[in-house]
This record gives sequence, C-alpha cells and structure tokens, in this order.
Amino acid sequence: MRVNLHDFSGHPFQVELSRNLAARGHEVLHNYRAQYVTGHGLLQRQGGDADTLRFAALSTDCPMVKYSPIGRTRFELRYARAWQRQFDHEPADVVVACNVPLFAMARMRSFFAARKQPWIFWHQDIYSLGIAGEAARKLPGPAAEYISRQAQRLEVAQVNSADAVVAIGDSFLDQYREWGTRTDHVRVIPNWAPLDHLVPGSRENDWSRNQGLPTEPVRL
Repeated sequence: MRVNLHDFSGHPFQVELSRNLAARGHEVLHNYRAQYVTGHGLLQRQGGDADTLRFAALSTDCPMVKYSPIGRTRFELRYARAWQRQFDHEPADVVVACNVPLFAMARMRSFFAARKQPWIFWHQDIYSLGIAGEAARKLPGPAAEYISRQAQRLEVAQVNSADAVVAIGDSFLDQYREWGTRTDHVRVIPNWAPLDHLVPGSRENDWSRNQGLPTEPVRL
C-alpha cells in the first residue's frame, strides 16, 4: 500500500510510525514542513530503514506569519497548494494527516473529497478552540463569535469527513460529542515517545555552564 503520512511538524513519534509501516512492506512517503522550527525526529533515511521509506519536505513561497490572521491564512492556503501539487505527481492509497493547520487541512479535505481519496485524520490539537480564544481576546464580541463558529465548522467537517480519526485522548471524544459529530470511526491512541532516540547527553554543556550547574550529582 502507498501511504502518505503528512506530519506538518516533523515530530519524532510520527516518523517512528512511518518507519514501522515501511518495515511492514508499505511504500511510505513522509512529508513535513521545511521551515517549521520545532523538535524534529530523524527526518532522513537511517541505516536499516526499508527501501520503501522516503522523506520529502514541503515549503511555500511565503513565510508563515504566526500571529497575523491574514499572513497565516495566506501561508496555509499556499501550503495546501504545494501538498496538492506533490500529490498530483505522487498519489497514495491512503493519507494520514497530522498537525496540519486548520485552514490548510480544510483545503485538503475538499481536495480529498473531490478525488474520493481515503484519508485518516490524526487529531493532535483542536485548533478551532485556540482560534476562538484568540479571537475573543482581540476582536469585538460579534466578530469573535462569527470567527469562532466558522473555525468550529471547519474542524467538525474534518472529523466527520475523514474515513477514520485517531484522537490522542478521551477529551477529544468529549469534544466531538459536544459538537454533535459522529464518533463511530474514532479510535483513541495516546501519543508516545520513541525511547530508542532518547539518549542522555553530557551534564557539562553550554546551558549548564551558563546556569552555573554542577557537572556531578549532588548528594544531599
């Protein structure tokens, strides 16, 4: 099976899933956003990786202005366009979408529907709640309420239209029920950590020296 696992953030445990799927014989293309600065996993091929595993970073011709509603929306729509262009050249039997921002995912949801593309929504964050909170802080009541409703409408549509949903906790199920969305296609799988990649470093490093910390354990 051809799998497009698209993790916008490039986090470690999503990469571990891609490696395991490839090891089981699937052809896996693992996507992530090139410019996103956060804790990344091993986003390059390693010794022992299956030949069916590939990585591809996606980028746009405009930056993501995180706290600008217009700038961020423009970026998200262009990011979705870049993903669509890649998909035209490299279709998949199933897509796993993770950490994709709300407006980019809304555009991709329509794209998948038009193509009858099976996809799984790996729901890590309820973006519409964050957007509603930010709108309430910055805008008059009626405008904030309108934006909140529209953001919720988009996220509800994503949950309803996905062929399957992976939620990371039971609180997501509570939110879906509050929204009145279906939950028969939802499975709760908590996040995990790739323990093999958690390697302790030296106690003596730039940060510890700047903080004046001891390099040996302190016995009390």
